[in-house]
Amino acid sequence: MTKRKNDPEKEPNHERWLVSYADFITLLFAVFVTLYAMGEVDKKKAEEVIQSVNRAFGITGFMPSGTNLIPSDSLHVLPLLSLDGAGQSQGKTHADMNALLKIKQLLEKELENVGEENETHLDVTPRGLVIILQDNHFFASGQDDLRPEVYPLLDHIARVLAPYVNPLSIEGFTDNTAIHSQQFASNWELSSSRALRVLHYLVNRHNFDPARLSVTGYGANFPIGNNSTEEGRRLNRRVEIAILAAPNASAPL
Repeated sequence: MTKRKNDPEKEPNHERWLVSYADFITLLFAVFVTLYAMGEVDKKKAEEVIQSVNRAFGITGFMPSGTNLIPSDSLHVLPLLSLDGAGQSQGKTHADMNALLKIKQLLEKELENVGEENETHLDVTPRGLVIILQDNHFFASGQDDLRPEVYPLLDHIARVLAPYVNPLSIEGFTDNTAIHSQQFASNWELSSSRALRVLHYLVNRHNFDPARLSVTGYGANFPIGNNSTEEGRRLNRRVEIAILAAPNASAPL
């Protein structure tokens, strides 16, 4: 039997890597073509949206992309305030001191129209706008339940404040007459609980963001009237809603 000769070994192909490299370049090219096509589609859609907005606002002619439809000098205009919540549709904003003054004027006018100007007072301080709710009108003596007849007034206040993102500090105060009941061990608990009632009303009924609300009970501290007189004690029994001009505003002055 003849012995079969072994086939000669083939020389190694040092250029096989070119095949894989070519495939990689082709795939990379396809990816860039796809991304470019997607970018062109988005650009066309953006131009169509801009033209549609232009027509809606009655703006004639073509407006290049990137053009601001709202003039820069009108970005800080106070949103329209209304009782039907129309101001909310313009987006939430932070009210500066000038805006807080306008809110104060609006609330004072409306309170006067509904005959509540004697039970609710407003004041602009370095902290911001403070709305003072007298306790004898909003709460029964020694109790923390809101009277149902004050709901419309609180609804009005809430709708006016809703378009703004300013932090709200809700603070309860009492006079210096000691209280010790089964429900409240001291004026600290009473003042805190009344402030909490107002907070829960804003959150549950008007969907206020809890992250922008805080509650403090000061008891008989920080009086605004003379506790030696009945009128002074009446002034001291109150709940204040402070619309803070700055997040780190200090306690009552």
